[in-house]
Amino acid sequence: MTALQRFRAYLEAVEQRLRWRTIAVGAAVLAFTALAATILLALTADRFAFSETSLFWTRGALFLVLGLSLAFALAIPVLRINRKATALRLERDVDGLEQRALTLAAASEDNPFSELVAEEALRKAEHAPPSSLVSSKLIGGLALGSAAGIAVLLWLTFSGPGSLGYGAHLLWAGTPPAGEGPIYQIAVKPGDARIRRGGDQVIEALLTGFETPEVRLKARAAGSAQWESLKMEPRPGGGGYSFLFAGVADNLEYMVEAGRLRSPVHRLTVVDLAGVKKLRVTYHFPTWLGLRDATEDPGGDIRAVTGTEADVYVQMTGPLQGGALMLDDGSRAELTPEQGTWYKARVSVKKDGIYYVAAMDEGSPVRLSEDYFIEAKPEKAPVIRVSRPGRDAKVSPIEEVTVEVHAEDDFGLQNVELKYSVNGGPEQSVGLLSGKGVKSADGRTMIALEDFKLSPGDVVGIYALARDARATTQTDMFFLEAQPFEKEFTQSQAAGGEGGGGGEAEQQNQIAQRQKEIIAATWNQIRAPKARSQAQEDAGFLSGVQQKLSEQAKSLAQRMRSRQLAATNEEFQQFSKEMDQASAAMTEATGQLKGLRWRDALAPEQRALQHLLRGESIFRQIQVAFGRQGGGGGAAEQQNQFAQRQKEIIAAPWNQIRAPMARSQAQEDAGFLSGVQQK
Repeated sequence: MTALQRFRAYLEAVEQRLRWRTIAVGAAVLAFTALAATILLALTADRFAFSETSLFWTRGALFLVLGLSLAFALAIPVLRINRKATALRLERDVDGLEQRALTLAAASEDNPFSELVAEEALRKAEHAPPSSLVSSKLIGGLALGSAAGIAVLLWLTFSGPGSLGYGAHLLWAGTPPAGEGPIYQIAVKPGDARIRRGGDQVIEALLTGFETPEVRLKARAAGSAQWESLKMEPRPGGGGYSFLFAGVADNLEYMVEAGRLRSPVHRLTVVDLAGVKKLRVTYHFPTWLGLRDATEDPGGDIRAVTGTEADVYVQMTGPLQGGALMLDDGSRAELTPEQGTWYKARVSVKKDGIYYVAAMDEGSPVRLSEDYFIEAKPEKAPVIRVSRPGRDAKVSPIEEVTVEVHAEDDFGLQNVELKYSVNGGPEQSVGLLSGKGVKSADGRTMIALEDFKLSPGDVVGIYALARDARATTQTDMFFLEAQPFEKEFTQSQAAGGEGGGGGEAEQQNQIAQRQKEIIAATWNQIRAPKARSQAQEDAGFLSGVQQKLSEQAKSLAQRMRSRQLAATNEEFQQFSKEMDQASAAMTEATGQLKGLRWRDALAPEQRALQHLLRGESIFRQIQVAFGRQGGGGGAAEQQNQFAQRQKEIIAAPWNQIRAPMARSQAQEDAGFLSGVQQK
């Protein structure tokens, strides 16, 4: 290879690197110019709410800027890179060439002096390789910068946030991002529409993505050049704006202006059609409701239980072709001719909605009436309460207890009953409904407790139920607790019954109260069954509580017997017996609860409560007996009572000596006996 060829190869290498650097610079300038222009023009279009006009001009400006940048930052600079320009660059950057590079760039290979000049030029250029004249790092940095600019531009266009990203996508793609509508929009209803001559038409405007203090409707008669500006009123609840065209007689055009936006021009076309004179609605209720068909005349709004079929009869002022009821869910019910100018359509009441009467004109519905409402009423369970006594009550065993019940239902009661059982025995029922189908009922009955020969502590459980066509509702269970005739309980409380063991009385009362709570919880499970998993959890909890109460009742009986007084006192014997029977009934109820047999558990639970209440009554008698200071029997009788009590006290310590107890039990008995001895 000759010296001239080697120098020209060197010259070509420098030219190539200069070209790559120019391309890198142009690409970086183009990328960042596109990014800056996109941001600036997207913000500009946003100021005009991305209207069609603003998008047209901003998109044109963007492509103009890109074209100029492409031309002046890339195309023209690249075209200027040639051998002569490269030689001039070498003359400037390499010392000592002294026009040799320019001479060799245009020299012929036949010139004998070219070799000499080329050799001299190579010696001068050997210390200036192409990579030192045009740095590879510079080219790489410029390429990386242009790639970064393009990446940011792509992110902004396809994933940019808010209005800036939306505007970038519009500028580059021409349409909103996939799945998105316009970020700023005026939705106008009904848009283009056909209306009956002389009819009313409501224009609605809903603003999306922006707010404005005023929205105006511009309207003009068809063919007129003069627009009339009208203020639209805000709809209640912030649901946009509306304006009513009343009695439209001729075709007109309208559009809506709000801030920076203006809707397209829409047209209302007037047609000559018959009007609505009257509506009548006939209801066909579901068979399960047990109600006969009902008619509203005049009618309009449809209000009925879900599942009702409503026949809407429409009387027109003249013949109607292709009439229909237009529903707000997009469906319609065709109006079929009846007698004269009457037409009928059937509407199924499934959900709340709106409908209006329309005529089909050239395939489009023309409104003939105002909106009418459809209200689908859900069928609700009846409501019932025991208004008297309304709570647990303490009564005399021979009392006549009046029970009053109030029940209501939205569509009609089928049955109202009072249910009661004595000491957990078989249920008895009393009907309280005078006639089926009434929406409200007040029932009253009297329970003669004397008929059941109750003893103090016996209990009568009562509840009421109401039934409609599909559901049954039951009240809570209440208890009538039989109390003794005597007033000695009040006397014992006033005289101080500490001698009878206040601890046992309090514990026994607590057990009875907890037993009532268990009965109430069991009853609630019967009234409103739960899912099996929840029912199992509740059953485990209740059976555990019931078992614990059973053990406490048994413990009370054992403690009473352990004092060795039960053998000499009938009340002590009876109290222990009642506690044992209560414990046994609780144990039976525990097994039923574990098996989720709620109704089977209710009877032994109530028997347990009966024995607990009887025990409570007996214990109060014991307290009264120990608390009396005298009472009308004379001195001899009182002396005999003192002697008998002293014998019992002597017997108890002797039993302690014969069969010593645990220290805690012995201390409790000592406290009890010392109190009795003190009295």
